[in-house]
This record gives sequence, C-alpha cells and structure tokens, in this order.
Amino acid sequence: MALPGSGKEAIIKRKRPSKGRMSYNCRSMFENRFPAAVRHGLRETDRIGFHVPQMQGGGSQWQMAAVTFQTRSGEKERIMSALSSSSIEEILRTARENGASDVHVAAGLPPKMRVNGILVTMNHSRITASDTLDILLRVMPDIQREGFEERGEADFSFAVAGCGRCRANAYKQKGSVAFAFHLVDGKVPAPEELGMPESVRRLQEKESGLVLVTGASGSGRSATLASMIDQINENRDALIITLEDPIEYMHPHKRSMVNQREIGLDSRSYADALRAVLREDPDVILVGELRDPESVSAALTAAETGHLVLSSLHASSVVNALNGIFDLFPPDRQEGIRGRVAEALEAVVSQRLLPSGDGRSAAFEVLLTNPDVRRIIREGGLKRLAEVMRDGAEQGMLTVEESVRRLYSAGKIDRDTAARYLGEQACRE
Repeated sequence: MALPGSGKEAIIKRKRPSKGRMSYNCRSMFENRFPAAVRHGLRETDRIGFHVPQMQGGGSQWQMAAVTFQTRSGEKERIMSALSSSSIEEILRTARENGASDVHVAAGLPPKMRVNGILVTMNHSRITASDTLDILLRVMPDIQREGFEERGEADFSFAVAGCGRCRANAYKQKGSVAFAFHLVDGKVPAPEELGMPESVRRLQEKESGLVLVTGASGSGRSATLASMIDQINENRDALIITLEDPIEYMHPHKRSMVNQREIGLDSRSYADALRAVLREDPDVILVGELRDPESVSAALTAAETGHLVLSSLHASSVVNALNGIFDLFPPDRQEGIRGRVAEALEAVVSQRLLPSGDGRSAAFEVLLTNPDVRRIIREGGLKRLAEVMRDGAEQGMLTVEESVRRLYSAGKIDRDTAARYLGEQACRE
C-alpha cells in the first residue's frame, strides 16, 4: 500500500501472527489514519508500522495500541504524542475521577466534561478527526456500524476497566464523528440517595399499571428507574424484563429474575420488543423510553393486561409529559388514547436536578391517579392537574414548588436557586 501523497511503502505489523487478509476494521483504521498523518508532516516518511492488538470488551475487536514512525526524530516524537493522547479510556477515567456526569468529544478541540451541570474543558490535547475514528472503532459494537453509516447517529453502551459503564451517543458532524458519553454509576443508587419521596418508593409495590418517570436530559430519570427496578428485584418474586436503548445499569438476579434486552442488539425496536414481551411471561416491564405511537400503544396494552410497566420520556413536567404522549397520535385517535391512559396510568413522576452544595439535588413533581385524576385526563383538562397535586399532598402527591421548598428548608439548595421557583418573597418568609 502506498502512503498517500508520498509514494512510499507502508508496512502493517500485527501484534500476533495472523493468516489471511487484514480485517475490515484494521484496514479502515489504517487507510483513514494516514491522510491525517501526512497532513501532520510525514511526507518524507520511509516506513510506517503500527500494532493492532485485540481488545477486551466494548464491542470493537481492534484498537490503536502503538504507532511507530521511521522518520526524523523530532517529528516522530511529536506525532507519537498526538496519536497516543487520544485514549478514550484515559479521558473517561479522568472525567470519572473529577465527578463528571458526561463527556463530550469532537474534532478540533480538547474533550469537555460536565461537572455538576457545568461544561468544563479537560486538560487534554486537541482531538483530531482521525482520533474520533479510532474511538469509534474501539467502542462501538460491530453490529451497529452499518446503521451508523446510514443514519449518522447511534446509541450504545460499553464498559471501561477502572471507570465502569458508559452510555454513548455517536453522531456525524462536519465530516467527522462526535460523541456524548454519559458515565453510569457502577452501583444502582438507593432511593434515599436520590432523595426519592416516600410515595414514589411505594410505586414498586404496584402489581399492574403504567408508571412514567419524566424529565429533561441529564435529570436522573435512568437512575430513578434503575433504583425502582432494584427495589422490586430485592423485595419481590418477579420476572422483570427491561427493554433499553442502550443498557445502562446492570441488574444481577436477586429475589427476582432480571432479563435485560438492548434495542438494536437483542431486538430491532421498542415496538417489536414490546409485542414480544407479552409472550415472555413477565411480571414487570421496563421500557427505556416511549418514543412513538407504536411503543406507547404496546406499553398501554401491557399495562392493561396485568403487568407493571415502568417507562420514561423527555418532558419538563407532569402536564407536559401527558400532552407529549397525546400529541404523538393524530387528532382522531387522541380521545381514545386519553381514555386508555386514564385507565392504565398509576403515576407520573417528573424530576429535575438543582445545583446543591455537594453536587446536585433532585426536585420532584408527583401525580398519583385517583378517580378525579382519571376523569381530568379522559376529558383533556390537564391544566387542572396542578391544583389536584397541590390538594393531594396527603395522598403523596407533590408539586415542584413544594419539593423545592423542602430542599431549601433542609439547606440542600441556596436561596438564589430556590427563588427561581418560589420567588424572592417566599424565600424571605
């Protein structure tokens, strides 16, 4: 193979002897690496070699481990440093050590991490487009790469030694690949660690119905759902089947049996997995997210037929969550869906994370169904639910204002944060 722009020979060396043709992943990495290397000043390179050992976990079977250039000494050292600095494992471990929740990687600048909701530039060299290709090959499962090429984005998860599990979203931008990594806690958080209200903790005792956990991205929905599943797992004899895209928290079998299926790997779509799950004899079903009319209808069917269904969706409040479900359907179907939701729904839990002295604290909004709530949902008068939640405190309902007031009274959030929800006057009282 000729080095682009130089006409010199490039030598590929395997770490272990191997017969046959070079793998597609190895060749793809090789061919995409050299144009970048040439741009960095390797036009006078005589011979180039790199080792591609087999890696453990993460889906990809290949990784860049060492790059050696037979060229001028100063240039060799500079390029070696640039290429070795792209280790995604190093980046993620550093972020974990600094208490970050997310890491963002894109070509043209150093990685950034989100710490307590604030985006911080990491002390790392600038990432190149070639580096992002290496990261893609290291962490994305082989089965998802074709779909990524067609769609331009993909969700998946992987584990890093010394760092734990990560949820990843890879997406194309300006001709290269960018990543958003979410660092998942290795241990499923207990309800008290999350500040979960008692009425929410009791939802795991439900035998059937639909429970929704809502919030914006990064609001802790996944942790809340994982904690609820873990409580069922510890306290009930049940078959739990989770449908996730991707799997974040790993649940070992305890008192319950927990089978976890990843969308895109174990099933094609949420709708397909939900249709199949009713033939798998579950007691509890976790649906990672309700995204479309098909998944909503399938989740409602499961809840209507005696299963406890836990799920989430992107919405900033209880009312917005319900409106978001109904808006997925055409107008001529919305009345029927309102009726089904009114009968199947057991609770909607909305949450948001507020800056706190020791990180962030969750403020909750909780709607529990009763005959009045079911009637309001059926009639479409969702604006009245705010008043119902204010009046339903004895039943365990909770408004976000009351939740913020409790956090402020307990000293978990400061006055400025509380005032955004309660007003200055309420904070002075």
